[in-house]
Amino acid sequence: MKRNISVVILNLDGRPMLEECLPSLIAALDHYGGLWEIIVVDNASIDDSVAFLRAQYPHIRVIEMKENDPLVSLDTGIDATQYEFLSFCNNDMVLEPDCLDYLMPHFDDERVFAVTARVFEWDRATLQSRRRIPRFSKGQFYYLSVDEDAAQSGLTCHATGGQSIVRKSAYRALGGNDHIFKPLYHEDLDLTWRAYKAGWIALYEPRAIVYHRGGATSRRIFSPEALKMLQHRNFFLFMWKNMHAPAQWAAHLAWLPVRLIAELLKGNKAFVLGFARALRALPALMRSRRAARAAARVSDRAVFDLFTDDKPGGAPRA
Repeated sequence: MKRNISVVILNLDGRPMLEECLPSLIAALDHYGGLWEIIVVDNASIDDSVAFLRAQYPHIRVIEMKENDPLVSLDTGIDATQYEFLSFCNNDMVLEPDCLDYLMPHFDDERVFAVTARVFEWDRATLQSRRRIPRFSKGQFYYLSVDEDAAQSGLTCHATGGQSIVRKSAYRALGGNDHIFKPLYHEDLDLTWRAYKAGWIALYEPRAIVYHRGGATSRRIFSPEALKMLQHRNFFLFMWKNMHAPAQWAAHLAWLPVRLIAELLKGNKAFVLGFARALRALPALMRSRRAARAAARVSDRAVFDLFTDDKPGGAPRA
């Protein structure tokens, strides 16, 4: 059975990227079959993205936002969709024609919340994103790459936001992306973890291949140091929101001064500033934490246990 797909693309001054992305996306949708729609949410572009879309792709729905607010724009796009399966496609991405043919059959399993593709850099050779497995060590959550000398499918703890298909009914039940992570970073990790805690699973499918420029828009808006700060801030928020076991908290608090001193000595200002910014978000974080605990049906330990037999093969992500 061919499933119908709604694609939501966020765009900011991205006409050159849309020119590359859309033909490959439409080819993949047509190759897969079924009904589909594409919705481009334009975040107040000042280039001719909207005019280009209206002239060249009149069948694509364009929603114009008054400002650049990615998570609000994503919500707006999702609200406009009509189909059960959602693709959050980055505008700086190109799909292989058979990409969806490999992703979509996994939804035969009613437990599947999301399926994510294998992502290469724009050079078509460097692997950018692979299957991730969770670990907790010395008070720190890690999501580690699985060694891919031989590509392998399986459970992943990180369904990357721009390269995944998700089940809309499950996305709605989970409350969608948490705006505490605005403007970007780790909202997709948080969403995947909450899906596991609610009893869903996420899968990695290496035969589904996409190519991604990576940060083509964000690097035009934020400085490298600001992006690093946001990564650290949001990773603290992710941990503080989703660590619910007392033993995890005890270990985290015990190791936190050690990590802060070590990063200070290394001159890692982005880490320290990210920690400070995370502290400033504590009131909103506590509301998100209470909601996450109330929604959980599966313990953290049970989720970690799903990945016990996997062996990491890449550098830690934190």
